[in-house]
Amino acid sequence: MLRIVAIVTLLAVSASVMLFIAGCDGSSGPGVGSIEGYVFGQIAVGSTANSRAMAVGRGPTPPPGYEAIQGAVVMVTGSSTIATTDAAGYFRIDNVVAGPQTVTVSKADYLTAVVAVTVAQGQLVTVADALLEPSSRKWTFLVFLNADNTLEPWGIEDVNEMEMVGSSAEVDIIVQMDTLNGPCRRMRIVRDSDPATITSPVLQEMGELDMGNWQVLRDFVQWGVTNYPAEHYVIVLWNHGDGWRTATAETRNPVTRGVSFDDTSGTNISIPDLPRALDVQPRLDIISFDACLMQMTEVAYELRHFGRIMVGSEDNWPNEGYPYQTFLATLVATPTMTPEQFAGEIVTQSVSYYTTGGYTIGLTQSAVSLAKMDSLASALDGFARALATAMPTFSSQIASARSQAQRYWYPDNKDLYDFARLVSAAVPRDNVTTAAQAVTQAVDDTVFAEAHNAARANSHGLAIYVPSSTTYASNRSSYQQLELSANTFWDNWLAISPP
Repeated sequence: MLRIVAIVTLLAVSASVMLFIAGCDGSSGPGVGSIEGYVFGQIAVGSTANSRAMAVGRGPTPPPGYEAIQGAVVMVTGSSTIATTDAAGYFRIDNVVAGPQTVTVSKADYLTAVVAVTVAQGQLVTVADALLEPSSRKWTFLVFLNADNTLEPWGIEDVNEMEMVGSSAEVDIIVQMDTLNGPCRRMRIVRDSDPATITSPVLQEMGELDMGNWQVLRDFVQWGVTNYPAEHYVIVLWNHGDGWRTATAETRNPVTRGVSFDDTSGTNISIPDLPRALDVQPRLDIISFDACLMQMTEVAYELRHFGRIMVGSEDNWPNEGYPYQTFLATLVATPTMTPEQFAGEIVTQSVSYYTTGGYTIGLTQSAVSLAKMDSLASALDGFARALATAMPTFSSQIASARSQAQRYWYPDNKDLYDFARLVSAAVPRDNVTTAAQAVTQAVDDTVFAEAHNAARANSHGLAIYVPSSTTYASNRSSYQQLELSANTFWDNWLAISPP
């Protein structure tokens, strides 16, 4: 496939001509001016297909090796004013505030480009021979928004929240959205003042896609990091989430719990398939779940090699999803934040938004360091082996700790820290106490941001599956598909745990 690289050529004209044009059509007024230009794409083939080299173009005739790009979206950063290039690659934007401005050009399958322009009051500003390098921003914020299900109204609402902030010169907000009543679309989110209608330009219209297919997720993530290069990358998986669970009539097809349920296709992405979907280069900084029940030890361990940080909820999460207008505004205002700092903002601002609004149902968010998951798994392995030595003598005490531990929408999902804490207090054996304390310390080391409301007071940031041995017997074959089961004694312990 041809790789096309976008460049903008802004044509030189004399100041007197610029002034004449601006004054004739009345498009400019006090304190504003106009800009115009041409967008050309350099066609790279063969071994240069991935080249990001730029060449100087002179419009309206493309330079050798270039062609005019129709349908490229041109916007002035910080403004909702946009233009779309015509068949000749030409665009014009009027009523731009005079002074230094930044113009961003984007289109599907092209590398975005940014150019600085100084707008003169009352004039049509053009620049000769502009050489544009592909833009490398601080952040690319990708949202895999699967609203092809009962959550469709809130998906539309969330995109409108993103539009309250919009992309900037340092932050690209890119969404792939599929709905029940429309085609799947890729959009670069642009700021607007309409809270009810999505106005961001469509980069690519893709028809009906199965957003429950891990390969569709992978295609989007790889496309996003390739076409919107940045220092840091976030992927948000927006949809229903189930953490880890065996199939039910509600979930229909999945063998294990998962995320991104597509009602049109009747599919979802299972936890064992998530690593395949997110195995991209460069590595993701933040993997975030705007979904229920995904902040589980099992999920984090599965993803430990495919991202730096995982953000999500141990419990159910409101249908309205993340309050994107809050933490995205912080990111755009301070794009120099580290991934840890931004993850912390997602956690604290999301919980604060709902608690301030009077939300009293269970509410949790946390951010975990995926690099620490091997150490946590080692502590969990030791804890499971110690628990096995305490059976059957302390079966009732362990069962009591299990029943008292902080629970979530699925009663067998327990807060790992709280369960270990209760076991340490209830089982008077040194090896159990030592192992339980190793687990609580490992959770503290792994979870670096955590927030919850009063309804989930004993939450510490990571849930884990702790059923009775009777319940586990019917689910073991599914649970054994997970890496945590294969690499620790936890699966063996669950098989002999109190009934």
